[in-house]
Amino acid sequence: MKNEQLLNQCEGQLRELFHRVDTIVQVEILPSTIRTLEQQKAFVAAGTSKTMDSKHLISPEHPFSRAVDAGPYPHRWPQEGSKDAWKDWARLYYFAGVVVAVGREMGIDVRYGGDWNGNFELKDENFFDGVHFERRG
Repeated sequence: MKNEQLLNQCEGQLRELFHRVDTIVQVEILPSTIRTLEQQKAFVAAGTSKTMDSKHLISPEHPFSRAVDAGPYPHRWPQEGSKDAWKDWARLYYFAGVVVAVGREMGIDVRYGGDWNGNFELKDENFFDGVHFERRG
């Protein structure tokens, strides 16, 4: 697992989930998993996040991240205009399916940033965060 040390700042069930996922497909934990208030403000200003109430924020009230940004290793963002961009999108969705399925197997209800409402209909989303995973509840 790449950047495994970042999981040390995540809540326990998320740590367990991504360690299990890593036994199926190699995981890359992204640096955006852990955020300060200043970093979150920058993400919102850039449009890569929509809320200041992010589950990635670490604070005295929430000493552990309640969300993980992760993808298959090596992580690649799909490049618009590339003839192979669809392959990178497919990799992200395939990875998300593994994370959600392993979560279910472990009794962890996972919310995926590509299907926020969990209805398995991806076209009804108005904000896509293809590397975001959080525990519901």
